[in-house]
Amino acid sequence: MEKYHFIEFLAAGEVNMFQSMSKEGLASKGAILIGNVEEGLRQYQSVILKGGKQAMEAFLMRCLEENNDKAYADFYYAVLEKEQKEQFVAGLDEKEKSVFSEFETDRGWVYYPLQEENLGFLAGITARNWLFSTFYFTGHKAVVWGNYNLEYPLFCEDLQTLEFYKNIAAECGLELL
Repeated sequence: MEKYHFIEFLAAGEVNMFQSMSKEGLASKGAILIGNVEEGLRQYQSVILKGGKQAMEAFLMRCLEENNDKAYADFYYAVLEKEQKEQFVAGLDEKEKSVFSEFETDRGWVYYPLQEENLGFLAGITARNWLFSTFYFTGHKAVVWGNYNLEYPLFCEDLQTLEFYKNIAAECGLELL
């Protein structure tokens, strides 16, 4: 894992904080940026992935590995209104709160490096409709939007890349629609 993915602080122990980046920063990493689902369907090769939280989390973990950590996700907490932020935090369990506390949210940016340490949290809150994340892979360029009744649109820049991800999805037990 590359060191720039997080900064270490020494306070009451060592704390890893996931550092946010701007949309321009994400674009500079080579991410496919799509304005809406209709645009994605028009401009990219696509399939809908359907499955539960565990299968989707397994798929995202495999994608993270296959992309050699060239992966990112959005997490929109930083742009929520104060009351929405309070409701979001109140709905988290203790394990989720622990991971959540490691996200840097002060700058108002919503894009983060996707890592093993935050993937389960982001996949979980997306699967249960708590706060949606989009997952960006830049090694094998693709975008996974979440979620529409546990259906996740997958957009790829070409057919070969789409087939690559469809194979991973099938291996992880996801249905292809």
